Amino acid sequence: MLILGNEVQIDTAPVHIAPGGSILCTLKGDAGDIAAMLRALREEIAFGMCDADAQNAPVSVSVYFGAADRPDFDNVIKNFDKLAVELADMPEGTAKTGFTMAARNRVIDALGK
Repeated sequence: MLILGNEVQIDTAPVHIAPGGSILCTLKGDAGDIAAMLRALREEIAFGMCDADAQNAPVSVSVYFGAADRPDFDNVIKNFDKLAVELADMPEGTAKTGFTMAARNRVIDALGK
């Protein structure tokens, strides 16, 4: 996958839906802002990534996290008001393919360069 002109290896894995469901969050905005937000979020909650479109501006990245972590997410995202945020429920039983954690981290690193 191309991220800002750099080839990033993407390995895939099934998306893990947390008990009680998960939330799919699509972030759009500047690559550096998205990378900073995802690094800050990584310090607060476990999250996966299931999509990234970073060939053209604005960049779009989709991540998911357990619905129980929504308050922690809201606390982090309030510091990144330049980003457009779309949230959608992913109920238990949702089948989806995402990135491995290593691939997620490579995308975050590529966005922040």
